[in-house]
Formats: sequence, structure tokens, C-alpha cells
Amino acid sequence: MKSDIPSLLCGVLLLVMPDVHGQAARKGGVEVAVAALALPDESTGLVHWSAADPSTTPLQLSTRYFSERVKVSGNVIRFYQNPVTPEDSGDVPQEPLAAVRIPANTALAYVILWSAETDDGGSEWKAMLMRGEDWKTGSLKLLNGSAGTLGIVAGEKRMQLRNGRHLDFMASDYGDAFPVKIYRIEPETRLVFSSTWRVAAGRRELCFLSGGGDSVSLRSLMDLAAPPRDAQR
Repeated sequence: MKSDIPSLLCGVLLLVMPDVHGQAARKGGVEVAVAALALPDESTGLVHWSAADPSTTPLQLSTRYFSERVKVSGNVIRFYQNPVTPEDSGDVPQEPLAAVRIPANTALAYVILWSAETDDGGSEWKAMLMRGEDWKTGSLKLLNGSAGTLGIVAGEKRMQLRNGRHLDFMASDYGDAFPVKIYRIEPETRLVFSSTWRVAAGRRELCFLSGGGDSVSLRSLMDLAAPPRDAQR
């Protein structure tokens, strides 16, 4: 079955600011956290990654949480199937599974990996990056990667969310758990999703909506890292 992740991520892409000129990342290093939306069937979730050093570091991907933040000095992050060491420099270089560039003037970067189906029925890794500066602490960012515009009822608020767009739910506005209902608007209004959400103060959560017809599915990724003290003031 063909993966819905590429269309699901279209809303995230509005938040990405690619560094097309290859400018260096912010002086002093960038904090990076990594998570996966979907894994290839044959993958255990273990990858090896590097940013500047030729050596790689193992990373166990989670499909629910972002990893601990690691400070890097390079401006391109590469992910590999097997470890890479300086001693490998004389061998045929290992092709990365995926790579993503860190935009200039980025202090905190979130990298999202997912599995995409190839034309021959296989799978391959894809990667994208979102700047922490575009994702506020104490928020739940909801992205519509489903077909068409959705109607959202969150607590007492009624909103519309177009395909490829996002809404931010802030902990300051939703202090307690609140009911959420999502509706298809066309060709007729019908309920396609119902749940109860809570926005965690001091945390970040990404929620991705996908699907079509009479149902909508939701996947989420949580950043568990506590915010810096100056961000809490």
C-alpha cells in the first residue's frame, strides 16, 4: 500500500526554510533532535548519523518522541544504514539513506524521517527539517495533510483548516483537556474524527492529519526536552 506520508507532510513544508545557497549553520553549533513518522518494513529504526565529523553516531529512532538534543557544528545532516569511521575514507563511500540541510541562523532544528514507497515497490528514507524557532514551546501544532479543507471544533472554538496548512493550539489558551471534533466539509459536512486533547505546557507536539473519504487518521511526534530557562520567563 502506498505511503501517505509525502502528502501528509505538505503542511510541514510550509514551515521549512531551506538554505539553498549552502550557508553555514549558526556559529557555535545547532541543537538537533530527530524522530521518525514511519519506518520501512525491514528497518529496526537504528540509523547512524553525522553532521560534520566523518564518523557517525548510532541513533535509535522513535515514531512517538524526538530524540535528545545533540549539538552539531555542520550544516548538513546525513543518515546511514551502517557506521562510518575515518578508516573508511579509502573505501567506496557509503551512500547516505537521507540528508537534510540546516538553514542559516538556526539554533534548534527538528529532523523528521519517514519511509516512502519507490516505483519498484521498495522503500526509501526521506527527511525534512523544521526550525525550533517556528514551533513554539507549550504548543500543539496541527497540520492538515488530508484531502480538502477540514472543520475543527476545539472546545468552544470553531475553525477551518485547509489542506497544507496548520493551526497552533497554545497551552495558555487550553489549560485543561478539551474535546476535539473534526469534520469533512465537502461534499457534505460529516464527522470524521473525535477525541480529547491536552496541550502540555513546556512541551512541543506535532500532530499530522492524513486520509480521505469518511475517515481521518492522526500521527503525532512529541518533543520532551525541557525548554531553556530564558524561554520560560
